[in-house]
Amino acid sequence: MTSPNRLLDLTRAVFSRRTTFNVFYSNPRVSRFISSYSVPALPTVGRQLTPSSKYRPSSSIELQSIFARGFTASVNDAPARRRDVYKQLDNTILSIGEVPVLADLIKKNYKRNFDAGNVAVALMQLHKLGGEGAGQILSGDALKAAHRLQRFVMDRPRELSTSHLADVLWVFTSPGTFSFQVLDKLEDHVMLKAKQFGPEDISRVLWAYARSGHRSPGVFTDLMVPAMELEAKTPFSGPDLARTAQAYAECGYRARVLFLSLDRTALKLAPGEMDPAHCVAFLKASASLAYLEADTLQALAKTHLADPSAITASQHADLFLATLQTSLKRQVPTTSLLPPNVHSTAHQHWATSVAARSEPGLLADVQATLAAMGVSVEVGKTTPNGVVPVDIVATPASGTPAAVVADGPAHFDERNKRLPWSEARNAAVREDKSVRLLTVPHFEFTALETDAARQGYLKRKLERPVCGITGKGVRAAL
Repeated sequence: MTSPNRLLDLTRAVFSRRTTFNVFYSNPRVSRFISSYSVPALPTVGRQLTPSSKYRPSSSIELQSIFARGFTASVNDAPARRRDVYKQLDNTILSIGEVPVLADLIKKNYKRNFDAGNVAVALMQLHKLGGEGAGQILSGDALKAAHRLQRFVMDRPRELSTSHLADVLWVFTSPGTFSFQVLDKLEDHVMLKAKQFGPEDISRVLWAYARSGHRSPGVFTDLMVPAMELEAKTPFSGPDLARTAQAYAECGYRARVLFLSLDRTALKLAPGEMDPAHCVAFLKASASLAYLEADTLQALAKTHLADPSAITASQHADLFLATLQTSLKRQVPTTSLLPPNVHSTAHQHWATSVAARSEPGLLADVQATLAAMGVSVEVGKTTPNGVVPVDIVATPASGTPAAVVADGPAHFDERNKRLPWSEARNAAVREDKSVRLLTVPHFEFTALETDAARQGYLKRKLERPVCGITGKGVRAAL
């Protein structure tokens, strides 16, 4: 009787000649051997095999796991069967609901039994079970499994299709699995396959690069043209529009022609085809780049944002910020851009969010310094037109009242550049010509160590000419 080890040597010898699997399996001795032993993974010489009468070699996945090299060689001559096997493996991966089980499957099979599609499916399932989909960061077995699949991606990037590229990039720009190496490796492949991407894949790839901070100009440039061409073929859905606009806004990438195309697509969507959250995200991104037109905002708000209860407080604040930026840019009143009920609710939530971003310590120091200077102060007020909330309204003994804004860290990015919401708020204050704007950046005020220095700093600001009049001298009726 032939020993198991001898048969294993025989299988390797046969497979090394690239004999098809069917021919090999037709050998009676090999058939009996497979039918008598259960082998959970590709066996090596010397491994103890466990007899099992329940094992049936008809399972394509198990056969693939046992004879990875031979099966791969045979299915190269049978593409249809290869696709069936890989599809079965996809279904198996998706049916697993526990991270340790999936991690074990990946560990035993990813090197020889997975194709690029299996890798992408396994990554997305890990992401769902143990990553952002589960509200946590990958760790332990899930993180090790992701690192194994990362090696596959780094070694065989050409095998990834456009949808696989989108899945892989999505996972490797998530917390816990972030990898600049994967982004760098796949950048050229994304640009080479740019014209093959569909709307969803384009939006996911763009957002992956944007949220990672990779800032690849080649990716954003090369995907811009196919994105515009899809307007007439396969238009973007609501989520795709929002993700694409957010990606370009996040990077500050100027693409006016693309946004005009996205606007036309958004205006074609019927009620219910664009979720209110995605509509707000799209409007916010477009307004941040100063591309949002007044008529586009009016039409989308009327079609998709008619019910204020369908929008959260933070989304209301974002909506009013986009409306305010568009109002200032196009010089039209905010009340004309939104339905009355939506406008009032959005303005209320925006004012609350602005007040919540105040720095209590900085505000108290500025207030105390102004009081010591003999300046009348009122805290928690709005501009005289009742639109814009400010931290302090300071009224000197002589001169124009000043709307004081104590700009804490929430107003600036890591380079001390003012954030868009803060710029929009200050621009709106300037539109009220009855008051001057006095900004107190935290990094300037806290650098002054003595009371005298702080009083001198605020005195110089109060004595400056009125800065509330815009260059064009046009006042928007907010």
